[in-house]
Amino acid sequence: MDRESQSKSDSGVTGLTGSIGKYRELVVLVCSIVAGIVAWFNTSDRDVIVATVLALTIVAAVLLWNYWRRRKNRPKALEPLPTDAAFRGLLPYEENDAERFYGREIDIGELDKMVRYSDFRFGVLTGESCCGKTSLLRAGLIPKLHEDNCLPVYVRLYREPEAMIAAAVEKKSGLSRADDEDIGAYLRRVAEEKGKTLVLCCDQFEEFFIRFPADERTPFLAFVGRCFEDSDLPVKFLFSLRDDFLVRISEFDAYIPEPLAIDKRYHLQSLDARQAANIIERSVQAAGVLF
Repeated sequence: MDRESQSKSDSGVTGLTGSIGKYRELVVLVCSIVAGIVAWFNTSDRDVIVATVLALTIVAAVLLWNYWRRRKNRPKALEPLPTDAAFRGLLPYEENDAERFYGREIDIGELDKMVRYSDFRFGVLTGESCCGKTSLLRAGLIPKLHEDNCLPVYVRLYREPEAMIAAAVEKKSGLSRADDEDIGAYLRRVAEEKGKTLVLCCDQFEEFFIRFPADERTPFLAFVGRCFEDSDLPVKFLFSLRDDFLVRISEFDAYIPEPLAIDKRYHLQSLDARQAANIIERSVQAAGVLF
C-alpha cells in the first residue's frame, strides 16, 4: 500500500473513531434499546419484565448523564465589570472613570487648552487605531470641559448626522428640540439656556466618510461651516478619527479655512512601554491589588 492510500485509510479510521466518540451517547442509547428488545423476545415472562426495566433504566441513565454533562459545560454568562476593577478590559474608559484614567494627563491638558482657546471653533483629534482616542475624550477631556464651564456632548455620526447631534444634545442638556426647530437655532437655545459653550465631540468620525457617499456628506459639511462662520454661536466642533482618514478632513476646505492647520489638530501618540508600566502600577494600586 502506498503512502497516499495508507494516509486515506488512517484518516478513515480516525474519522470513524471521532464520529463514534462524538455520538457515544446515541450509540449507548441505541444499544440499550436493542438489548431491551432482544431481552423481550428471548426470555420468560418474569425475565422479560426484569430485562425491560433494566434496559429502560440504562436509557434513562444515559439521558440524565448527557443532560447533566451539557449543563456543566454550558458557557457561563459574562459577569458585569466590578466598579473597583483595575482595568476595563477591551472597553474604552467612560466619563465616570475619570478618577482612574491614568497616564494621559499631558494629553488631557494640551487638548483642553486647544479646545478652550477663544478662537477655537473647529478641531481634529487624530491617532492610530486603538491608541485610546475614545477614552481620552470620554474619561479625560469631557470631565475637564465640565470644569471649564462648557457643555461637552459625546456623539457618533454613523447615520443622519444632524439628527444624531440633536438627540445627543437633548439627552445631555435635558432640553427638547421642537419639531420645526432648525438644528442651529436649537443648539443656540441650549447654549443660552444653560449659559455654557457647547462642545460637540464627534468620535470615530471615519464612520461618516465610510457610510455616506460624497453627495450625502455635503449638507453636514455645510452645516458645520455655517456654525463656524457664526461667531456669536457658542458651539465648537471636535472631530476624532484615525490617522488613515485624516486627509478626508480636507473635504471641509470649502467651508472651514485651513481645517488641517496645526492649531486645529492634536495627534495622540500610542503609549510607550514606560507609560504602560506606570498605568498598570497606578491602576492595580488604586484597586487594592497586590503588585
